[in-house]
Amino acid sequence: MTTLLTCVCAVSRPSPEEQRPTSRESHYSVRATCVAWCIPLLSVLLTFVASSLESVSAAELLPGQSIAEQGIAEYNAAMESPDRSQRVARFARAELLFRQAIEALQSESAPVPADLWVAHGNAALQSEQIGRAIVAFQRALGSTPADTQARQNLEHARSTLPDWIRIEPDSQLTDTLFFWNSWLSQQQLASIAALGFLVAAFILAVAIGTGSRRLALVALLPLLLWCLGSVSSWISPANSAQDTVVVVADEVVLRSADSANSAPRINQTLPDGAELRLLSERPQWCEVEVDGRSGWIQSSAVERLAVAPK
Repeated sequence: MTTLLTCVCAVSRPSPEEQRPTSRESHYSVRATCVAWCIPLLSVLLTFVASSLESVSAAELLPGQSIAEQGIAEYNAAMESPDRSQRVARFARAELLFRQAIEALQSESAPVPADLWVAHGNAALQSEQIGRAIVAFQRALGSTPADTQARQNLEHARSTLPDWIRIEPDSQLTDTLFFWNSWLSQQQLASIAALGFLVAAFILAVAIGTGSRRLALVALLPLLLWCLGSVSSWISPANSAQDTVVVVADEVVLRSADSANSAPRINQTLPDGAELRLLSERPQWCEVEVDGRSGWIQSSAVERLAVAPK
């Protein structure tokens, strides 16, 4: 009986060689893991390439190009006009043409070049439409954060506002720590974060399949890239633009309720160009925050910084 049990145990218990996977099986397992993670990574890369090609083709079509050229001609004519009132009127005409060119692009879901936003902002600034100028320069920086002309013109437009409503400058500490935010747009930062996450996941999958600790340590670099990209995208100025409105009318009254007959919330009227934090919305009214106090203004008197999706 003892001999029989010994034989049964010897037959039923796999040998160490049978328990350990062969080198060929391990090789196939690692290869399958690599292929499984390469597919989504390649899909993301192809998506980036396709979106880039789509942006280039859309920019080449430029539906509002003829209108923009008329705006440029009107702007140049305004620069040469000796009469101030005529010059301001021509700048206002150029601003309207640039705005129509932008609307033509947006109606076709085409990207608006930063240069067109800057041209629109310059015309608005010269025609004394501070609010529309600030919106245009902010949107130019949203698509091209490194645009120095848009940044300088935005600072100049803000400097024309009264001190009590002038926006505070951005934190210098944040600008120093996340200096690349002035080079990359929020969409680019989010794309970098997503790519870093995929690369880290791919490396970790290979490291687990091969049992390599060194390879697992290599994944820390793309993980760090993912963290920095996510935080940078979150603190990007384009993110705060989602709940920011700009006054585009003169002497707007901040009221205590969403009614034209309600009492003013503050003694001063809001100047054209005031940048306000949007709290909530109701039909034809927006609740905003001004100097720590909330109030209501008509929706027609403000414009959102963030472009509404089509």
